[in-house]
Amino acid sequence: VELAGAMLTPESIESPTAKKMVGSVFICEAESLQHVRDLFTRDVYYTSGVWDQDKLVIRPLAIVINNF
Repeated sequence: VELAGAMLTPESIESPTAKKMVGSVFICEAESLQHVRDLFTRDVYYTSGVWDQDKLVIRPLAIVINNF
């Protein structure tokens, strides 16, 4: 995992004290999509039901700008 964070509602920007999380984003570097899937399906948040297993989406990313 190279970068991770919470996705918030648009209202969270206007009211920083009332942030509402609606999901998570992870940027990973791996040999394959299956490797990433295996990483997340073994995670305690996944196995304990904190993350909705039906909503896991893994997509390749072509980085255009990297300021890190």
